[in-house]
Amino acid sequence: MRQFIVIDPLCLNEDGKLVCKKPSGRHYQRAHFKQGDLDGVSCAYSLAIVFNILNAFEADDTFWNGNEHEKTTPEWKLIRSLNNPSLHPNGLNPDDIIRIVKQKYSSQVTIDHTGKKARIPLKVKECIDANNPVIIQISCSKNEVQWIVAVGYAMDAEGELLYLLTLDSRKNLPIGHFWNGILNLDRCITLKYGFQYITDVVEMVGLDDAIIIKKR
Repeated sequence: MRQFIVIDPLCLNEDGKLVCKKPSGRHYQRAHFKQGDLDGVSCAYSLAIVFNILNAFEADDTFWNGNEHEKTTPEWKLIRSLNNPSLHPNGLNPDDIIRIVKQKYSSQVTIDHTGKKARIPLKVKECIDANNPVIIQISCSKNEVQWIVAVGYAMDAEGELLYLLTLDSRKNLPIGHFWNGILNLDRCITLKYGFQYITDVVEMVGLDDAIIIKKR
């Protein structure tokens, strides 16, 4: 029998939407952003998701209904700092993200790498067990890289890690769901893109990197 584990900060509201508590702890805010809700690319959306889950700042609830967002909110500032073509003409790599977060948000969070690629799944599990989401970089090809947020995992009856459960900003999050992506860790080691990643489609991806952010 498979066991599914999801970080404690996530819950469903009365409408079945995925939420997490605001920093005040008295109210809830959305826990998933889909590209189009904010301006930016997947790494920026993934960071916004993580910052909200960690209660690093409060989400603007106008996003909930898809209304025009207020460009002075923390989410917008985060997106803008990470989505600047003049500063990052070739996109963002993990070192860029770490540098920007340390420069702009070090009073709110700490940020680090997981280390070797082979250690990513177990390191992510360790973080999930401590209720910390993890930003993961996957690649579908040399020129197509995506960032997603691991918020849970699944194990088999023997305790073997089977899947990482993710929030993917490219995809809709159905009502009543805690995740909208599943990374199958049963890897075909002869292939560079040997992990099956399941959303509303099935892709073969590489598991390239992971960034750990924790609230101070």
